[in-house]
Amino acid sequence: MLRAHRSGVLLTAEGPRPCPTAIDPIGGALIAPLSDPETELESATLFIPEESNDALQVLVLPALSAPAGDTDSDRYRAAHGAPDPIRLFRLRIDGARLGSRVVDGPDIELKDPFATESASLRRAMNADRPALGKAVSYLGLSLGLRHGENPIVIAVDPEGVDLRGPLGVARFPFERCASSADELRRFASVLLPFDPEQTQV
Repeated sequence: MLRAHRSGVLLTAEGPRPCPTAIDPIGGALIAPLSDPETELESATLFIPEESNDALQVLVLPALSAPAGDTDSDRYRAAHGAPDPIRLFRLRIDGARLGSRVVDGPDIELKDPFATESASLRRAMNADRPALGKAVSYLGLSLGLRHGENPIVIAVDPEGVDLRGPLGVARFPFERCASSADELRRFASVLLPFDPEQTQV
């Protein structure tokens, strides 16, 4: 669920607020904005994708979180734009709960084991954005594209592809989590430009 959604709600004693997120596929960190008062909190709850009983509830430790680096900031801006005046942090996760299931923080793994292939696929998809736009239209992804506008792929991971358009970020989920780089490419092939060398008759 953390990979599948780029939005959430951060709940503190001051109440809930929208909290967009991004993921560092190399280090596996969850990236999100925090206000100055929030950085002093011992704990807070991040609901994914919205505040409800059925949501994923992630216990984060703002006071132990680390400021985001330049690469983190670039990744966040690609999805959501500039977070100013709120600063970005690599959130320290203490644990999570989904329904009756509870997971400890160290067991939450967000690293992409195929990060090199994922980055290559992202570049390949964005190399022909009009073709990407046709694929998005065929798949019925809701990005709010008007005539002449094309989407952009902002992230690829073992479970799907994140694309951005005028309405924000949409997710193209794979049929299951890719277990190899070859499987990742096969799942993502519907969004890749046509390659006759990869087509078998």
